[in-house]
Amino acid sequence: MSRDLANENAAAPRQKSVLSAQRRRLVELLQEIRFGEIEELLVFEGEPQLVPPPRTKQTVLLGRPFLPHPARDLADFALPQELIQLFALFDKRRSMRIIQLEVHDGLPRKLTLAGTVVAT
Repeated sequence: MSRDLANENAAAPRQKSVLSAQRRRLVELLQEIRFGEIEELLVFEGEPQLVPPPRTKQTVLLGRPFLPHPARDLADFALPQELIQLFALFDKRRSMRIIQLEVHDGLPRKLTLAGTVVAT
């Protein structure tokens, strides 16, 4: 992790209860999906835009219960590092289009951002 992102993580909220309503809803969506993807998620002024809703895909793992993450209905919990890093990226970039966000056990694992390359 870069030093800049590490410094931003230090100031980032560490509890679900202190997140904005949009960020709390994104955390809950990740936990509902549990395994799968979110596609075409827009972030504007550092906040995920869930209206219109992004497209979601769920992966069913055979041999495992097909249930949301157990933390889904908790009012508060300490945020895992993956969520802290995701929200630090939102704060740093402010606005972006996430083409694909991979979800693994209710946590963001990898994202693909839309962008343009400027030729020099």
